[in-house]
Amino acid sequence: MSIAMSEQQRHDFDEKGYVILENFFTPDELARLLDAVDEVAANVRQSKGLGPGDPFAIRNALAHHEAFLDLIDHPRMLPLVVDAIGWNIQIRTTHLDYRPPYPEG
Repeated sequence: MSIAMSEQQRHDFDEKGYVILENFFTPDELARLLDAVDEVAANVRQSKGLGPGDPFAIRNALAHHEAFLDLIDHPRMLPLVVDAIGWNIQIRTTHLDYRPPYPEG
């Protein structure tokens, strides 16, 4: 029996290997995550001398901002993860790959 996924989500996960959760985060949660990305991006740009359009990647992203750390046991996300892959979850590494949007042209 499914703990958290709907039948359609389970089907999508089984067929595609992923589930799209539209409007999953509340506006406040999304704003907090976007602010965290902006803050981390500014710190990385400053420390590495990168420009605003330069992409970058960092490892151990959870250590860079508490907003990322809070995703681990997010009350609406964790049940979906447990339903998808089981309860024995281990986080080995986390990455943040930052790619600014392409300029319109």
